[in-house]
Amino acid sequence: MVAGWELIFSVFPGVILFLFGIENFSKEILAVARGRFAAILGELTTNRYKGLLLGAGITALVQSSAATTVIAINLVNTGTISFTQSLGIIIGSNIGTTIVSQLVAYQLTSFGPVFIIAGFLIGIIGGRYKFLGKPIFYFGLVFFGLYLVSRGIEPFKGDPLVLSILGGIAFLPLAILVGFLVTTAFQSSAVTTGLVVILAQEGMITMPEAVPFLLGANIGSTTTGLFASRGLDLFARRAPWPIHSSMSGVS
Repeated sequence: MVAGWELIFSVFPGVILFLFGIENFSKEILAVARGRFAAILGELTTNRYKGLLLGAGITALVQSSAATTVIAINLVNTGTISFTQSLGIIIGSNIGTTIVSQLVAYQLTSFGPVFIIAGFLIGIIGGRYKFLGKPIFYFGLVFFGLYLVSRGIEPFKGDPLVLSILGGIAFLPLAILVGFLVTTAFQSSAVTTGLVVILAQEGMITMPEAVPFLLGANIGSTTTGLFASRGLDLFARRAPWPIHSSMSGVS
């Protein structure tokens, strides 16, 4: 029981910092864009393949597939882009949102403090580039939060109780549900995927056990778009549906 509380208090602060960092990082990047985000999507998305690349690139930058998806849905509703073009953007957004997880996999989270210090200094003495201070600072906070999570769970990677709990939920139906619920609750699949990558790095779950969590996270990432599309036209409501979008993108 004591070990359980130690795990909670060592991991939760890192998760909170990660969520705070990624939310504010997205806000700062979108603020720097100054309203051009939607216009860029509408102007450059001439077909689904360009849309895929654009959706992946913008989502990798803002680290919010929800933001990209919601804007794509509204562009469909206003007739700025077609339903087919929106599929490329939305599929691309799911690719772009994996960037942080890839960086975690390469164990680059220890560079978080470097970005935090750099962002702080640029925000104070950056001159004409001062506006980049906050985005860099919050990007560092994202890494630092995941670094704290990684360090927090390290002492428990051989704990029989923790391993038995993980083993109990790491089977297909329940793992998908857990991934879906965590992503829906935090409105960020990056949270789920980042934690899963860290658990796999520490040897606490295997690759086959990790995949269902990631699948659930990708399903959960569509909930923001589904809520945002309520009350809009037919094609705007169809755009965020994961099964239909995947099938249409393949055809």
